[in-house]
Amino acid sequence: MGMLLGLPKRLGGEGLGGFEHNKRIPLSGKARLLANRDCCYGDLVWGEELDLECQGLAFHNNQRSYLSDSERMTALELMGYQVLPVTHEQIRSPDRFDALCEIVAQSLGKPRKQKTASQMVATRDLRSQLFVDWHDLVFD
Repeated sequence: MGMLLGLPKRLGGEGLGGFEHNKRIPLSGKARLLANRDCCYGDLVWGEELDLECQGLAFHNNQRSYLSDSERMTALELMGYQVLPVTHEQIRSPDRFDALCEIVAQSLGKPRKQKTASQMVATRDLRSQLFVDWHDLVFD
């Protein structure tokens, strides 16, 4: 998700960089009470305004994780962050990802321009490299 959102358009990304991966976010007093912890980590965080959270089944597929995620998201919202949970299918599907990019750009107050033909080719190339079937990869 970071590459798709952050890389410049000429390289197939959306040019919406400026985020940090796995950013440590110290929680305020009331936010600590809500989350029952001192800090949390955001998957992709832009400043103190937007946190995109990858909701993969490997880490978020049980009741305990769901409750913990909810507490953390509520605490971050209290501190002024907009928290957007994002699924793998929203990233993998070009149409769904395009809609997600609209929300991200709006949240950041950045205008979103239509891609040129060469930028569209770069986007298709990047997606084909990122979404390869890992079982087909051959390592020497």
